Amino acid sequence: MLDRILAFDINIFACFLLLTMTIIIRIKGDRHSYSSSLFLSIICLTIAALILEAATWIADSYAGSFAFFVNYLSNWLLVLVTPVLAGFWISYVDYKILKDRKRIRRLHFYQFGTYLVLIALILNFFVPIYFSVTGDNDYATGPFGWINNVLLYLHLIYAAVLTVMHRGKTNIGVIRGVMAVFILPVIGTIIQSFYNNFLFTWPMLALAVVVTYMFLETTSGTLDGLTNLYSRVKFDEYVHFIKERGELFGLIMIDLDDFKAVNDNFGHQVGDVALTEFARILKQVFRNERMVARIGGDEFMVVTYHDANAAGKSVTAVRDLMIRLKKIPALKTLRFSYGFIQNTPELTIDDLLSKVDHRMYDDKAKNKGIPPSNGRETPDRS
Repeated sequence: MLDRILAFDINIFACFLLLTMTIIIRIKGDRHSYSSSLFLSIICLTIAALILEAATWIADSYAGSFAFFVNYLSNWLLVLVTPVLAGFWISYVDYKILKDRKRIRRLHFYQFGTYLVLIALILNFFVPIYFSVTGDNDYATGPFGWINNVLLYLHLIYAAVLTVMHRGKTNIGVIRGVMAVFILPVIGTIIQSFYNNFLFTWPMLALAVVVTYMFLETTSGTLDGLTNLYSRVKFDEYVHFIKERGELFGLIMIDLDDFKAVNDNFGHQVGDVALTEFARILKQVFRNERMVARIGGDEFMVVTYHDANAAGKSVTAVRDLMIRLKKIPALKTLRFSYGFIQNTPELTIDDLLSKVDHRMYDDKAKNKGIPPSNGRETPDRS
């Protein structure tokens, strides 16, 4: 038994690789987004396919009713998993390009091929159109067994076409990820056609998933290069994600006052030191919050679990800790203004960002002795 299992060491290695990658994603504590949820679904489906493929070959080498049952069931599920995985892959690419969650739902996560295959698999119980397993537990491809491969590659071609059609909205990471998922399984299929005793197709797809993760999920856009806080891109993704899920949260917008004068009078190097030190204070005070992000030059945003009172106490803690910056002579007078908004169902994300922006400016105006904006367009916030 052990020697038969070891014959599928490529599949076993691929499973451990994907499981390790999943653990790393969890340990990193990367913030959830819709694209990351789709990507984790792709990982789980790929692991399932690797296990099912190995199970079909192991069961095929045994006799008896139990081996027959395992062989038939694992082949049946493997056929079904293929279009499901392909549909989730297109959904992932679609969302990465167009950022439209409702569009993907309207398109049923591109599972139209799955519906067709499921009908065919139900018919396969009565007429072996997809595959058959004989009484001697021998597997044979049916007259329409080719449909699954055709559907898979049609999905991959569609993802490539979608990427090309929207190349103006597509970064190079998406293009590389799409090419990897298209090319590597093809290479695996070609190798397996010459060496039928070895399994390469699904392990190569697992490798494509790893490459996709490298290009699309670990991009430099996740973190701000200077402060190591989350970037504006990641902030936008995360806020859209929790808003669509109907979760409770608040936004604290923080803007450094007269920061342009620091850069003008002392140089950008001193300005960078100020931003880095201020970011460290924010991370210390808000370490248990949902997210701390740098969304602009001297603008920061905190996604918080708490209400206005708790947010005010945290802001006071930030001001108390800013004594650190007094060690740098040029930063002795550095101050900041802030605004807070609590999410409610009737407010859109644009509403939330607009309101918290105005409240931050009202605080800045109050600090300078200027009347509040009262909803007027926000002027320069230097």
